[in-house]
Amino acid sequence: MTSMLIVTWDRRRAYALQADSGTVSAAWTEEWPEGVTFAQGAGPWLQQEWSRAGLSAQSLWVVLPREDVVLRHLELPQAPDDELPDLVRFQASGRSTVPIDQLNLDFIPLPADARREGRDVLAATIPKTLTEQVRKLARELDRELAGLSFTSHALGEWGEQLDRQRRSGPSRNGDQATLVVGCEPGRVELSIVTGHELTFAHVAKIPTGDGSEALTTVLSEVSRTLVAGQRLRAGLKVDHGWVIGADTALAAALTERLECSVESIDPIAAHPQASLLRKLSEHPLPVAVLLGVQTPSLTPGINFIKPRQAPPKRDPRKQQYAIAAGIALLIAFLLGGGGLLRLQSLDRQIAKLYSESIDQEAMVAAGQPVLAASKVVDDWSVRNISQLQLMTDLEGMMPGGTQRPYLSEYEFGVGTVDTLGKITARGAARQRTDIETAQQELRQQAGFLVFPKEVTTSRDPQYPHRYTLDLSIPKQKQKPAPPAANAVQAPAKS
Repeated sequence: MTSMLIVTWDRRRAYALQADSGTVSAAWTEEWPEGVTFAQGAGPWLQQEWSRAGLSAQSLWVVLPREDVVLRHLELPQAPDDELPDLVRFQASGRSTVPIDQLNLDFIPLPADARREGRDVLAATIPKTLTEQVRKLARELDRELAGLSFTSHALGEWGEQLDRQRRSGPSRNGDQATLVVGCEPGRVELSIVTGHELTFAHVAKIPTGDGSEALTTVLSEVSRTLVAGQRLRAGLKVDHGWVIGADTALAAALTERLECSVESIDPIAAHPQASLLRKLSEHPLPVAVLLGVQTPSLTPGINFIKPRQAPPKRDPRKQQYAIAAGIALLIAFLLGGGGLLRLQSLDRQIAKLYSESIDQEAMVAAGQPVLAASKVVDDWSVRNISQLQLMTDLEGMMPGGTQRPYLSEYEFGVGTVDTLGKITARGAARQRTDIETAQQELRQQAGFLVFPKEVTTSRDPQYPHRYTLDLSIPKQKQKPAPPAANAVQAPAKS
């Protein structure tokens, strides 16, 4: 990165940082004027403000808010890297409520999990209308749009940078993760990084009033995020965490809950060029986002402008046909006379047949990748039981609203003659009655066979009762019933 202008925004302000050869050269932030947004009237205003601030870099990288991006975890069959773009696009089109040709798509291949077959990816999509708005803004600013990513990925980048600076000893295994928690008034954003890849990201609203209420909400969102992450990777465990934009009380609470080191850090104070970032001192979360893009650490990244695509395939048959036609012409020239005329006629027929053959084979070949991908994905997805769906339904049937019991781990086993499978799930609850209600719901609503287990004491004072659900799935109940009316559904965008 030689010279880059990195910009991000929220509903109230816009932020920018200029990096030259990997170092910060200038920083800027201002509130949006009345009636101006990034999609309307922002070009002239930003051009004027950046000119005053000395932001002259011609290459532009835009970081979208997490709320503008839809993330999906996709399970794919084992396939070479060259085939992943087609497989991801095919499966994402089946999961999206918006036609795939109306979206920009990029994805991150996730680390392999030895506990199961196949490959996992984290797919990200944004509407093409949003991309066009960003391109229009770049044209108004007379700058080249080099990249378009989102805040959660940049936040994970920043956390990985700190880990690399402070890490000593042997490398972590694929299940050890870093949690980055970014707080600002009314909002919390979370990123989980395993290895060198963003594995999971979540954003949620938090109260802006009483500090204790905001702390409780953030802790709840962290627990929800970790449970969701562990559904995707059963052995995932946070071994370090970073907290931005919150006091040390949150870091202390997370250290106790996660049983690992969680540090509260000011990204400006930790940066060697803190004096150049003082204009952004009241906005630590946007600073971490901008610094995360400045020095990329995660491999691979997200860029909606230059997404991952399958490499073009070369067809060697065209060259072979050309050589064959050349040989035929040479023979015709050597024979001469009447034979030459006949050979020319035959050559024309051969060329026509070759052309028709090429056209027909090209038509067949064009449909082969989609057909092959469809068959592979269809073979992979034909299962009697979806473990991930069962875990989602289990959480949905927990009673109690936002203070409902939660599940932190589960095991899935084979069934007996009369059952389809066995589930052992563990979690914690505020009240013992919540556990009894949950077991009753599982028997009556979902038709599970529930075997009683002893309730023990948890180390979490807010959820003191630790319990185990020992369930069997009868053959006549292959799919659980819909969650109870008082269940709280998991957020759709996390």
